[in-house]
Amino acid sequence: MLGISPQAAEQYVAARVRLPRVFLLIDGWLVDRRDGTLIDYAATRAGTGAMWLSEEAFAVVVRALEAIGVLRRNGLSLELDLPMFVASAAFRDGTKLAIDEMSSQIAPLPARLVAAFPPDMPDDLAKVLELQTTGLRAAIIDLIASCQSHLILASPFWDAETVNDLIPILTRRLEAGVVVEVLARYSDRTARGHPMVQMGNKLAPFHQFRIRTWYDRVANDIWGSHTFHFKAVSIDGGKKAYLGTANLTTSSLRSRFELGTILVGRPATTLDGILTLVIQRLSRPTVN
Repeated sequence: MLGISPQAAEQYVAARVRLPRVFLLIDGWLVDRRDGTLIDYAATRAGTGAMWLSEEAFAVVVRALEAIGVLRRNGLSLELDLPMFVASAAFRDGTKLAIDEMSSQIAPLPARLVAAFPPDMPDDLAKVLELQTTGLRAAIIDLIASCQSHLILASPFWDAETVNDLIPILTRRLEAGVVVEVLARYSDRTARGHPMVQMGNKLAPFHQFRIRTWYDRVANDIWGSHTFHFKAVSIDGGKKAYLGTANLTTSSLRSRFELGTILVGRPATTLDGILTLVIQRLSRPTVN
């Protein structure tokens, strides 16, 4: 099989099952590259125009392409092996067709684990996590990018870097007519510099974009407030959803050990209904 070992083929297939959209994107981009082209995250993201592409997803795909010989090592860099890219086309296309056929015959699982973990995680533990879970940040970005009608983003805490990452993706969804509702938690709704104020100012031209907050000070509560702690994303009335531990902050998505699930079916629609009730009954609009 073109010198592709069974272990390499298995790695490639497993990665392609997890990230079919990213493989299609990168395969399409590599078609027009010359032999020896250096392949890195920044160049691929810029060349494809896929601002939603995460470093985690990119790393999984390039490792799989390296395993089957499409990418080769040149010192610390990876470069395209064009002859192998061409020679492996039948194998790669056949893998895609087999996965598509298998996916059409198997009902979706009710939940899929996603995770983020620190870059200095021990190698053996990182390998186990990579096999057993999908990248959390990539999964959330994929949910947002695939939304067609209604998006709910709920996170108590946000930071400016994550807001900056999401604004281009949210802008494209809003331009496509998607309704976007954001639920956050902060007590001073007019605080200058708060990430929600930044997001609200950037996306204010879209009438179907709304930011809500739930943080009520309650004197007789032991913690002094009523608010929320869950982190969730739901698209298209619960067609698919995320529920987990990670705030929409750089530390949670890139450098903390976080776990969550991607839901479909009844759990996803139930979660969407709960989020809708919270937004309608317990939250209130922010004031910029």
